[in-house]
Amino acid sequence: MSSAVDASFALTGTKKSALLSGDVTVKRLGLNPQFDFASYMDEGLRGSVQKIDSPLNNLRLDIHVTSTPQLQFQTSAARLSGNLDLRLRGTASRPLVLGRINLLEGTIDLSGTKYRIERGDLTFNNPVRIEPALDIELSTRVRDYDITLGFHGP
Repeated sequence: MSSAVDASFALTGTKKSALLSGDVTVKRLGLNPQFDFASYMDEGLRGSVQKIDSPLNNLRLDIHVTSTPQLQFQTSAARLSGNLDLRLRGTASRPLVLGRINLLEGTIDLSGTKYRIERGDLTFNNPVRIEPALDIELSTRVRDYDITLGFHGP
């Protein structure tokens, strides 16, 4: 993973009750072509089992993550631009994400066909768990056919 960010954090409190707060601005984000982003996200969403007495259970989060306008994101299968405005809450052992990722333009390669993003939003509204709601439309032209794919829902 290659990225450029500006960040400032503050850690306050004690081992039994701490707060990590701050602001992060993502300027650039790129992934190695061999990196499997889907598997990484799936693993992260499943989470890991924490020990009951872990200090991560007592570390509360309040981190605001934004991006520069027209943030560029590249993988081996996608080249996207957009912006994000997210709030990381919960605890370090059980983080929550609230906010939105807007896809403004770009292309995605699915099974050898290049699709253009017509519009795209990932919204995180669930205050109990990380559950993105998708609203993405892709289009392409294959031979004489216009094809539109829509991904809508959790």
